[in-house]
Amino acid sequence: MIRKGARTSPKVRAYPKKGDVMEWLHRETKRRGLEKEVAVRFNELMLEDQLTALRRKRGISQAKLAKMVGVSQPVIARIESGRVHNLTIGTIIRTAVALGGSIEILIKPNRRSSGKMRKTA
Repeated sequence: MIRKGARTSPKVRAYPKKGDVMEWLHRETKRRGLEKEVAVRFNELMLEDQLTALRRKRGISQAKLAKMVGVSQPVIARIESGRVHNLTIGTIIRTAVALGGSIEILIKPNRRSSGKMRKTA
């Protein structure tokens, strides 16, 4: 039982201070070995957001875009919500073109790459 007016020990903060979130996130993903997975997911989210923003900017409904691309409206909804795990480059291109956009693919080295080339299977 705590007496009225008695001091309790301050709680230790288990979360980062405002402004330190990105630094904390980078440390945690590195510590847990999730850097590649986080980078891939982040890039997927950017793509989904870009397609959604372009569709909205053009004033096109998901149903109309689906007809233009040749897929069903639920597929467009899943793409925009990030629930499609096998999205092909062809679908991305068809969607962008239908919205009057274009695709730019950029391959760049990782920031922390040692510069050594890796063998692939």
